[in-house]
Amino acid sequence: MPIGGKIVDVYSLDDVEDFISTGKTLLSGGDTEYKDYKIDPEKMAALFFTSGTTGKSKGVMLSQKNMAADINAACKNFFLEGETTLAPLPFHHAFGLITAVFMVFNYGKLVFINRSLKQIQKELKQVKPDMMFLVPLFVETFYKLIRQAVRKKKKEKVLSVASGVSNMLLAVGIDKRNDIFKEVREGLGGNLKVIISGGAHLDEKYVKAFRTFGVDILCGYGITECSPVLSVNRNHYFCDGSVGLPLKGCEVKIADDGEIITRGDNVMMGYYKDKESTDAVFENGWFKTGDLGCKNDNGFLFITGRKKNLVILSNGENVSPEEIEDRLLKHEEIAEIIVSGENGQLIAEIFPAEGHMGDQAFFDAIIDKENEKQPQYKKIRKVILRDTEFEKNSTKKIIRYKKDQA
Repeated sequence: MPIGGKIVDVYSLDDVEDFISTGKTLLSGGDTEYKDYKIDPEKMAALFFTSGTTGKSKGVMLSQKNMAADINAACKNFFLEGETTLAPLPFHHAFGLITAVFMVFNYGKLVFINRSLKQIQKELKQVKPDMMFLVPLFVETFYKLIRQAVRKKKKEKVLSVASGVSNMLLAVGIDKRNDIFKEVREGLGGNLKVIISGGAHLDEKYVKAFRTFGVDILCGYGITECSPVLSVNRNHYFCDGSVGLPLKGCEVKIADDGEIITRGDNVMMGYYKDKESTDAVFENGWFKTGDLGCKNDNGFLFITGRKKNLVILSNGENVSPEEIEDRLLKHEEIAEIIVSGENGQLIAEIFPAEGHMGDQAFFDAIIDKENEKQPQYKKIRKVILRDTEFEKNSTKKIIRYKKDQA
């Protein structure tokens, strides 16, 4: 297949049976070249590209050692119940391949590959996964579908009462969630027990809601350059709102300016053919993630924003837009939002949820009410409504630097 003027070998998963047959034929003929091949753990084994949400995408060189270190560390820090997973994330994404597939193989579990997002509800019922690895948008969509189904059957009050009863029973050690929320759980396949969420921030309200339904969401944090997982909440030791504890073998600390820095065998070899960018992200052996965060007294990591996205206001204050966005997204009427700076002040660009398109007065009122709770420098001075979604990458992250190209 010609790509960029070169002939490249392309292999399809549809041909796996043929590959196995060819391999058996070669082995029976005495060809053991592949079987005897000695792996160099320090050599580049994969080339992933960064998400490109805040700028140009870069090629990340990962060795076998990098990926194996991260996979083995993750496997020592949480367990996956059951035997099957359904994988809907793209394989060119480090979380979608290394964590959601290779790590699952390391556990000895089965991976079913989602054919397309249009098929996911059908495949949930066919596969009945015990676990899934998802980015927040999937979790939020599942939750909205559950709420829509409940609303359609006019059972909002029933769900609310059932949730309260279930949580009271759990508090005294009685777990009846499978029975109480049988219908909800069947919509997720019937067996789903654990969701590992990564790739972006997930509001803790979804974590608590799914826990009520009998599905534990373990929120984690990672970056392509770190193969990719750095921290994750544990099955029975977690802190809602955080991205968990650093994996064993991954040193994670907060620099003086609030940036999360790390070192360990999981950290990349460097950026492909880009020594300047590689040198810029390493300092005294530590990799600078570009993300801002903090730890609580128990060591749980919290992400507070992206260093590149910091807005410097006219009074010299630095504001993390993600912190404000996460707070405003608690309003279900706001489907998507980006907070940025304009003339030294904060502005909010909003894509409204269905039923609220173009209602400027409604969103002005929401922002005015939120502004009452904030110090002067964190008040939003201008609200812009969009009639189209923000452009996103393949893992459904908003590409921030393209927000004005709607």
